[in-house]
Amino acid sequence: MNKFLLISCIVMLSCSNEITPQLEVHRFDIVNATRSGVTLKWEYNVPEPSYFILLRDSSQVALINNPVINTFTDKGLEPLTEYQYELKVVSRSGNVQSKLIARTLGY
Repeated sequence: MNKFLLISCIVMLSCSNEITPQLEVHRFDIVNATRSGVTLKWEYNVPEPSYFILLRDSSQVALINNPVINTFTDKGLEPLTEYQYELKVVSRSGNVQSKLIARTLGY
């Protein structure tokens, strides 16, 4: 069984000037962690998402143009290292952000 350390998860919301329903990322979780990678999964209630931007330590690591995809595996990471991830869900009705801190395993 893989173990991982979830340190914090913070959901932030920023919307355009128009009135929109409450947008949020319901879950932004680590579903697997190894010595050299983490797999992230998310769920959201954003109407018609256009794309996702995933950042690691403030640098973009993925641009996902398919709104059906809700997982990403980040590989080639250093063991026993903490990384901060930020997911941006972009749609016509607003921009939703969620943050997560993950640590790779050491064996």
